Amino acid sequence: MRGIRITSEFQETSPGCAVPIGFPDDTSAFALFFAPILPRIQTIHWLYHSWPFVRGDEEFDREVAKLPPNNGEYNEGFGYIPPDLLLPRFARYVTNDWASFYGFHQKPDAKKFFEQSQADADRRWKFYQFMAARDTKVENEPIPAPKQVAAVDA
Repeated sequence: MRGIRITSEFQETSPGCAVPIGFPDDTSAFALFFAPILPRIQTIHWLYHSWPFVRGDEEFDREVAKLPPNNGEYNEGFGYIPPDLLLPRFARYVTNDWASFYGFHQKPDAKKFFEQSQADADRRWKFYQFMAARDTKVENEPIPAPKQVAAVDA
């Protein structure tokens, strides 16, 4: 019998990290797509909203242990990565396009950045709610009957 074999277009290279079929097993889509600029990001300071890496090897774990503590400056799960600690060396462990991390040429004020980021997100959310309510209201309103125009004698 002839047929078509249907398989996923993605393969899991490490827990939580899937890349398109044909990518090297030891890398992430992030590392592959950003390869041309990875050498230039050694001096970048990083902030993240959620941990942007999947579990790595022992060397990666040793470097992660060197991360500065949060000390309650910002929400749990947010953090700072110093230059050349994890990136670009461990780019192969980045969780691809759903990672939320931001690069800066100079060390940012993490607390201020995260507070502003949250304020911006709150403002956008209020705007989206307003737009959704407006659009729903317009869609649900009955179409008004055409107005009667009185005949005018000239």
